[in-house]
Amino acid sequence: MHFNGKTKLLMGLGSGLVSIFSLMGFGGGFRMITNMEVSKLKILEPGTKAYELWETPASSSYLGFYFFNLTNAEEFSNGAKAILREMGPYIYRVNWQRKDVTPDSENGTLRYRTVKTFFFDDELTDGSETDRISIVNVMLIATASMARKTVEDKYLLRQLDKILTSKGGKLILTGTVRQLLFDGVPLPSYTAIFNNHVIKENAEDLGIDMPKEMKHGKFALLKNKNGTEEDWLTIKTGREDAMEAGTVTLYKDQSELDVWSDSSCNALNGTDGTAFPPHITKESILQVFSPAMCRSFNMIFHKDSKVSKTPTLAFATDQETWKAPKTNPSNNCFCPSGKAGEQKSCDRDGIVDVGPCSEGAPLLLSQPHFVGGEESLLQDVEGMEPDFEKHVSLFDLEPITGTLMKSSSRMQFNVELVPNEDMPTFAKVKRAIVPFVWTEETITAGEVELASLSSILLLDTIFSVTHFIFIGLGAVLIGQALIMAKKSKNHASPVKPFNNSDILKSGVSDISKETAFTY
Repeated sequence: MHFNGKTKLLMGLGSGLVSIFSLMGFGGGFRMITNMEVSKLKILEPGTKAYELWETPASSSYLGFYFFNLTNAEEFSNGAKAILREMGPYIYRVNWQRKDVTPDSENGTLRYRTVKTFFFDDELTDGSETDRISIVNVMLIATASMARKTVEDKYLLRQLDKILTSKGGKLILTGTVRQLLFDGVPLPSYTAIFNNHVIKENAEDLGIDMPKEMKHGKFALLKNKNGTEEDWLTIKTGREDAMEAGTVTLYKDQSELDVWSDSSCNALNGTDGTAFPPHITKESILQVFSPAMCRSFNMIFHKDSKVSKTPTLAFATDQETWKAPKTNPSNNCFCPSGKAGEQKSCDRDGIVDVGPCSEGAPLLLSQPHFVGGEESLLQDVEGMEPDFEKHVSLFDLEPITGTLMKSSSRMQFNVELVPNEDMPTFAKVKRAIVPFVWTEETITAGEVELASLSSILLLDTIFSVTHFIFIGLGAVLIGQALIMAKKSKNHASPVKPFNNSDILKSGVSDISKETAFTY
């Protein structure tokens, strides 16, 4: 059957539109299937693969320690600037397990405690657990700081200083890596403090809770934290909404913290940093709750990245987290008040004072090497080499599923050294915030997690390819129809107008000749 140009045009256009509308229906169904598979990967319901991977993660996890070895101990004690040399990393493999899990099907939550066990990895470590390192004496400085803020009796301060130094206590503490982290460096003066009834009575009268760690006369960063339970967390399973899977609802069985002076700072926002919602874009703002910082913070897009050949989006800690109230007023309630007229450490960009949630110990957090901090922080000590890519926390996420492909959580621990004429040990020191260690916890998705992710990404790839095939087919059909219509128009025979005189000359019989029409 023959068709004229107009009919062919209509058929071509119709076929193209059918292809495009078919794509819409097909794509919608395919996208629904993909979303269902994503939900299976996120919802933490007991008995599912997602729950199994959450309870006992298959991902590899390592914790690295970078110590700041103080190389000028004598000069430092007499007021010189601390000269620091970074040593490490000392790498420990971390075995994660979530224990004592209590599902609440009515509220769609899971209550649990995390247990982390550390195993030294000598192959990845630059050094040995027996390396001896000298750091600032954190316990001595912390004790002096607490006393300075609460004790006004000069005699008591001198007596405290005498006890602290009577059994070899100095501003510098030296021990092996193993001692500094787990076994403890002996501090015999602290045993003496706990046995001194005068100091104990005055501490009780002043409302000072003497840290239990002091009683044993040893200092270790992770003392009693290897293979022990962390505080209770309660999170959403995502049963009602997969976008909320992993969101923290309770910490220590409380719906908010009781640490800071304002409800906005005490709010629990985000996940624990190991789970994130699906469908992430470069405009997404991710929220993480950090027990170590006693606060929630945001992570924002940093750059495009790739992990295990999978395209990812790298998110970095929002630098506003580390700004002082003078720069970011919303951080005002994270900066605890001190004595009237006294300079506060958290008044400087780059420093977070977590004393209120560390038994009052004057512990200060920052990003490693004071990256993003005030220039004065770098000038007060020697040896800092800030590098954004090396020292900022970065999370690489697969955007469709929100799967954490790799994370590097980085944190530096510092104490503030303050001169005090009433305590001879601190009479000559220069005021400075001095770092003693920074840590890097890395988590990389395991093979089981990657296998689950691959099946979803394959579905999405099939949809994307089919998407373009349908669009291309529709475009070709429409284009072909338009070309054919144009050719038909160009080759059409011109129609000769009737002339009455011609009709009279040729006769009526000529008009009756058969004329063929093409359809």
